Amino acid sequence: MAWENGLLLCIAYGCLVSSAPVDQHATPETSALYYNLRNLAKDPARIMFGQHKATLSGASGGHAPYRTHTHGAFTSWEFTNTQVHLHGEDELCDVKEVTGQYPALTGFDFYEVTSDWMELVGYLTKKAHARGMIVTMSWHMKNPFSHGNAWNHTGTHILQQMLPGGNLNHGYTQLMDKAAAYLHNLKDDDGKLIPVIFRPFHESNGGWFWWGLGNPVSNTGDDLKHIFQYTVKYFRDVKGVHNVLWAYSPNAGFNSHDLYSSGQYHAYMDGYPGDDYVDILGLDDYLYVSKQENLQKFVDGLGKLVEEAEKRYKIPALTEIGLSKDRLNSNPNWWADYVLASIKGTKHTTKVAAAQRIAFMYTWTNICGVHDCDIYTPYKGHQGDHYFVDFFKDPIMRFADYTKQHNMYRH
Repeated sequence: MAWENGLLLCIAYGCLVSSAPVDQHATPETSALYYNLRNLAKDPARIMFGQHKATLSGASGGHAPYRTHTHGAFTSWEFTNTQVHLHGEDELCDVKEVTGQYPALTGFDFYEVTSDWMELVGYLTKKAHARGMIVTMSWHMKNPFSHGNAWNHTGTHILQQMLPGGNLNHGYTQLMDKAAAYLHNLKDDDGKLIPVIFRPFHESNGGWFWWGLGNPVSNTGDDLKHIFQYTVKYFRDVKGVHNVLWAYSPNAGFNSHDLYSSGQYHAYMDGYPGDDYVDILGLDDYLYVSKQENLQKFVDGLGKLVEEAEKRYKIPALTEIGLSKDRLNSNPNWWADYVLASIKGTKHTTKVAAAQRIAFMYTWTNICGVHDCDIYTPYKGHQGDHYFVDFFKDPIMRFADYTKQHNMYRH
């Protein structure tokens, strides 16, 4: 049991913590990451910053052999499999170009677990880990019924059908087998398994993804609980994957004063699989953080999340946050003025002390197609780049130099 592992470690390390990862056979590095994140979250003077695919794509200007696109005043870039085959360096990173440091966390997605994609992800993951960064994985899986994208709502009771005995179970186990094989082979230069924070079925209390609630697929809260439990047990107990911390991360929009009550979306806890299956209690917020008049709801909900996580001996985190599309252009100081000031209670909000006790905040990808871009952090030359430097320099913010100096994979 997780508590038994925690008791042994409590004895060994002087009872600095009161729990353990939900995987009692977690690798030493994975257990160390868990404890370091828990202890970090207890300290309101330290919050780490992360960005999804931070070394995969960006907009700070690129060069060969990166794939590049010109967008008027700036050039976007993307790391490719060609660079993997050339053993190329992944030196481009928008956060680093602006601040001088990589983010403390980055992450990628399993998608359909195809070989070329996982080759690219594995290469960049190992590079990030070698810098001391923490790596996360999400899973925007295609609709297993229609094979449409993650936002496709064709089919009914899909989560039920993915469980053992269901028509879609075989296909799901095949995908899990591929993802498990990837995690088994994800090793550093010393041959040690690289720990990963895995966040499946995220934002499930909203209806936009096929696995969510309140859409034509008609999934239920129990369906979400069962598929999360099945997924953890399959990876951990059947496939023997022990280098994962499991994150549960609904979206903002529940009742900000009660995780068990609905608001604009279903309640935060509606799909909670239980304490035996979750290491990290996360919150994704693109809703309340976008408007000044809703920032109190943002910090109220975050505070309730932290209190719940502490009660359950889990790690609280802001697992996604951002302004999508080009909205950062019209609010270039958003990171410091809206996000950080609200969390600290210095502007726009009445202070909620618990809201500052999170291990990290994590934003989405700076990515450009041929014609348009999604920008979540200012790139070099963006009108908000100097404001982001102020955010970076705030005494409570931590980036990759912190994770490297403190080695998050050792007790």
